[in-house]
This record gives sequence, C-alpha cells and structure tokens, in this order.
Amino acid sequence: MAKRITFDEYDASRMYEWHLAVLQAMPEDKNCYCSELGKRLAKFIGEKEARRLQKLVKKNPYFTK
Repeated sequence: MAKRITFDEYDASRMYEWHLAVLQAMPEDKNCYCSELGKRLAKFIGEKEARRLQKLVKKNPYFTK
C-alpha cells in the first residue's frame, strides 16, 4: 500500500516557489510532469498567491545570467 503525505498551503507555496526556480534554471525543459505539478500546486494555493510568488521570483531570481 502506498503511503500518502499531507501538507498545508505554506508547504505548497514553498514547493511552487521551488518549481518556479527550476523553470528559471532550465527554461527549455518541457517536462510534462513538472508542468502538471506546477499547475496543481498553483491551483491548490490559489491564483492570488501563485501570482505573488511569480512576481517575487521574477524580481528576485534564484539564478542570474
């Protein structure tokens, strides 16, 4: 039997932020699973929080060129 994990909106927000950071590092990577996970996390945390994190990561990038 597979174990399930639980997490709250805070955990999901951090995971979504990491997802955005990975996309900064590898924008050409079109991993279908990664994209689907990002969409599901954005839906879970809500559109307003997802937009806030997108702006935050864009303004303060994890990776610079």
